[in-house]
Amino acid sequence: MRLRDLVALGLVALPAALGAQRIPPPRLGGRGPTGPTELPPQPVAVARAIAYQRLRTSVEAYPIVSYIDAPGYGAMSHWTTFGGGSRVDYRVSRMMSATLDLTSSFLGGPAYIQTAELGTRFRPERNERKMYPFFDVRAAYMNAFSSNTFSYIDPYGYNGYYNARYSEGYGAVAGVGAEYALTRTFSLVSGASVLRSAMRSYEVQPGFSRSRFTLTSYRYILSLRYNPVRMIRTDDTF
Repeated sequence: MRLRDLVALGLVALPAALGAQRIPPPRLGGRGPTGPTELPPQPVAVARAIAYQRLRTSVEAYPIVSYIDAPGYGAMSHWTTFGGGSRVDYRVSRMMSATLDLTSSFLGGPAYIQTAELGTRFRPERNERKMYPFFDVRAAYMNAFSSNTFSYIDPYGYNGYYNARYSEGYGAVAGVGAEYALTRTFSLVSGASVLRSAMRSYEVQPGFSRSRFTLTSYRYILSLRYNPVRMIRTDDTF
């Protein structure tokens, strides 16, 4: 083959070789890069579990058994009494709630005792577990009325009171216990606490006298707690 024929063959083949090395630009109207693949449908059990949201507020009602130690109260300084109470709980974080307790002890002992207690409960947030321990700290106001108070009508038409005794004071409460989940909304709560209060007492025998004493109450409760849940509507069909 002559040199002139080789040069002509090279000039014809060079454009074809260069075109083979070039990446063609995307054509208008053609398909570009594909997007991410859609996720598979969510399992029904998972979708139902996510669809329930627990509300921050819960309520409890409970019987209460108390052993009272009150030296200086009177002839009876130790007694056991029975009563009931209620609690409102508002969760402020995953580990802490604000609580309000109202209790009344009226069976047994020489006095009717009522308390109002404001404080906090440290407890883990509800999840798939059944048991949840807790620790309580509260400030308390207490009042006590003598259970043997009686009245009479004097000749001038005025009421008179004898053996009447009223006591009040402020104190602190510390307690521990555990909560056991029964259903999605109900739990069984068992706990023990100690309330210690500095009391002021006012007494009519007849006559009027004042005194101060310290009251310590050891208490046990067994309550049923109700914490409602709200169902969130999702696009998944169950």
